[in-house]
Amino acid sequence: LMHIAAEGTLPDGDGAQVSPYARPLALVALGLGRRHGLDATVDTFVADMSAELQRSDEADMGTALLVYQTLTADDRTAELAQELFRDEDAAPATRCRATEALRVQGDTSLLPELNRALAGSHVELRRSAALSLGGFEHGLLVPRLQTSFEMEKEPVTRGFILLALAEQGGEPARDFLVKTLRRGPKSTRPWAALALGIVARESDDTFARHRIRDALEREANHTYHGAYVLAMGIARDPDAVSELNEILRDDSNPRMRMFAALSLGMIGDDIALPALRSRARDETSPIAQVGIAQALGLFGREQDAESLLDTMRQLGTPEYHGLVAVAMGFHGTSPALDGLLVMAEDADAPASARGAALEALGLMLDRDQGLLLAEVSSSANFHVFPEWVTGMLTTFTL
Repeated sequence: LMHIAAEGTLPDGDGAQVSPYARPLALVALGLGRRHGLDATVDTFVADMSAELQRSDEADMGTALLVYQTLTADDRTAELAQELFRDEDAAPATRCRATEALRVQGDTSLLPELNRALAGSHVELRRSAALSLGGFEHGLLVPRLQTSFEMEKEPVTRGFILLALAEQGGEPARDFLVKTLRRGPKSTRPWAALALGIVARESDDTFARHRIRDALEREANHTYHGAYVLAMGIARDPDAVSELNEILRDDSNPRMRMFAALSLGMIGDDIALPALRSRARDETSPIAQVGIAQALGLFGREQDAESLLDTMRQLGTPEYHGLVAVAMGFHGTSPALDGLLVMAEDADAPASARGAALEALGLMLDRDQGLLLAEVSSSANFHVFPEWVTGMLTTFTL
């Protein structure tokens, strides 16, 4: 991996480039390996690469080095993050990644610079600064973020500020989110609901949960309903189970049924299991099938293994296979393991299904924490992901 990261070629190959993105992907792989036990030699190698980063390599290699920093929190790579954050000539996407990477170290001396970025003219940098600030600890951050929200006009940036407030938590942040959910600009209400779900999840806040349920009842714009349904699951609201069961059973929109299933899985209430199993038998929409599979995977009951395997066999899209692979990996039961082994060896099964079975087995059998790449997409401005990062996050279950 170190050779590919440095050269882009195989150590014993013919000198041909493995792929256009071999070098940055190898750096990400080294970050994952560091979390799985590779020694500190890797940190020294990556730090040397950071020091030698050329402007021509910045867009891809700089991003990969910052992903490595996110995965490992290495102090030497953190210096690169600060350097690129301050470099106004850096590639915009790389500078955004650098801004978000600052939260890994949590150095509060950087807060004045991040506050200036949050008020600056570059919209993508404002978004990344908002997400970064959510990860810092400082008593004045909540009122600062509230002021920034009131001053900001761009809808997505306002949404990211609300998510940052949710990360800060506490009653002042909660009350501000409740007010925004009830009386804020229409475009911010879905963001406020999701943010309030995060607050409720972290603090077991029944008041916040009730406000989300109440907002769904009052919301006339049906395109916003999915955010409220997901917010109920994020909040782990047991009082929402009956309503979510009804949406899962009766809603005509398959995306809403998917959201309801995912929320039931996040809540984890056994009352939801019969509804999920019944819908798993009747559901015909692939996207809703995926949501039900992931919900059942979170419950981890042996009797659901065959249903999950059937879903994987029926779906014909590689992207969906990967999502069901995550469900199988989390399910983690002996029947699921046996079924995945059979599928992986079935020469008549679709190649993408066999590949997904192998990925599920990897998740299931890994002794370390899985889905580490979720940390790369968490608290990240997804609008400026390079192509290879987007592909990595949507096709790998690492």
